[in-house]
Amino acid sequence: MDQRFRSRRTFLKTLGLGAIAISCGKRINDTESQIRPNVILFYVDDLSPFQLGCYGGTSLTPRIDCAASEGIRFTRYYHSCSVCTPSRFSTLTGQYASRSLSLQENYPPGGPVRISWNTNLREEEFTIAEVLKRENYITGMVGKWHLGGDFAADIVPSDTLEPDSESARKLYKAYDELCSHIRKVGGFDFADGIYARNVQGMRLPESFKIHNQEWQTKNALDFIEQNQDKPFFLYWATTIPHSPNPVASIQADPRIVPWGYLDRAPDVQPSRSSVIKRAHEAGLIEIGDDGNIKEKVSYSLGMLWLDGAFGAMLDKLDELGIAENTLIILASDNGRTGKNSCYDAGTRIPCIVYWKGVVPGGRVLDELISNVDIGATIFNACGVTPPREMKLDGASFLSLLKNSQVEGRKSVFLEIGCTRAVVAGDWKYLAIRYPEDVMTEITETNRKEISHDGTRDVDHRYRAHEQYPAYFDYDQLYNLKEDPGEQRNLAHVEKYNGKLQEMKALLTEYSNDLPHSFGEFSPDAY
Repeated sequence: MDQRFRSRRTFLKTLGLGAIAISCGKRINDTESQIRPNVILFYVDDLSPFQLGCYGGTSLTPRIDCAASEGIRFTRYYHSCSVCTPSRFSTLTGQYASRSLSLQENYPPGGPVRISWNTNLREEEFTIAEVLKRENYITGMVGKWHLGGDFAADIVPSDTLEPDSESARKLYKAYDELCSHIRKVGGFDFADGIYARNVQGMRLPESFKIHNQEWQTKNALDFIEQNQDKPFFLYWATTIPHSPNPVASIQADPRIVPWGYLDRAPDVQPSRSSVIKRAHEAGLIEIGDDGNIKEKVSYSLGMLWLDGAFGAMLDKLDELGIAENTLIILASDNGRTGKNSCYDAGTRIPCIVYWKGVVPGGRVLDELISNVDIGATIFNACGVTPPREMKLDGASFLSLLKNSQVEGRKSVFLEIGCTRAVVAGDWKYLAIRYPEDVMTEITETNRKEISHDGTRDVDHRYRAHEQYPAYFDYDQLYNLKEDPGEQRNLAHVEKYNGKLQEMKALLTEYSNDLPHSFGEFSPDAY
């Protein structure tokens, strides 16, 4: 083994966890004595704090809430990018999305860049899975990919997609090729239960553009059970609660998957009928005489469905006796509102860490952490040092998990479209700096047509321009403690000029370490 990789036994002694880990851990192989935990990254799509009971939400999520009460719930976890693709890139690589090779190919370093759904993962880029795989971890991926690799681009399936049809056979072949692509590019040994991208954006008959939570759950549980005697890493990226609304999905044929029909519906978590019944009894939905469901709280039915999957995973770990050797991180890619912006509604999202019997639970931490810290934290927990050539923008928060008195980050950096932001203490500074080609088109008349991504696509604002009065201001400063909704821009208030300059200097510090220019904040990039 490379001597740069730190011994897990030494690491456990440092934390005082040796006895726990030795009693329930898994050995890497017959010749090595290092004992390492399993890791599950449960990555939820479009999840805001208000959708979880443990964050004060109205949804029914008892299993997730229980894990939060027995684990750690973070209140200031920020995602550096607030839309699907760059969010997944930055989490899996531990790098800011602007370092993406695919992005740099389209936007040469030294010039401006627009960050959006254009950060597909390349085989040359290191991921958490690839690094752990090198260290004899078994790595698996289930759920939504959305990091490149076309799926059925040249296939126009029939409306019915019958099991023995030519379209079904072509779709299955394309699906198999997608899974192979994910294994190759992402560093995964296993990939199944996969959705290429957002469900509603896939080239499928309309009746097939649905969630199948049980199919994902079965693949995740099968992976866990098949690798219970080896250290494993599972990246489970759910499709719920992202659109489409799960009401239609939960009432659809449970055999439907992206490539056609399963032979039989999986029976791996609470039944769909029981989910509907519980949601009805909780007053979250109404059921008409015709059997149609009407949600009183949007997406509440899907959250209960998702919660059942999370609970099934916990039950499987307990059943196999490996719960105390499994680190679970539940996080989201972005919030439901404020997407494609640097506002808190899109970037400040849930994060729960649960490690039964190892990480002291029952705590709520207000320390700043970022999604780019997840990779470093997992490596630290597993006693692994990443390769020297792997650039990590994040830092491990494992010591914070062990000791609430340890300080977290001083600041976090956010990037999307043509905006950048920094958060430090109670303050946030947000800057919009459009490329020259956009600036030359902007007039006083059309200024409020331009979104933060530099386009005139109102849909990409996700109604943020209606929620934030200063949406179109080039410089924005907020006191998040006094103004958590970011309604009062203080950037032009003389009293706060000192704080504004301080935050601008911080943004310059972050920007100068990244490949592209960003207005006056990247003088070294020119």
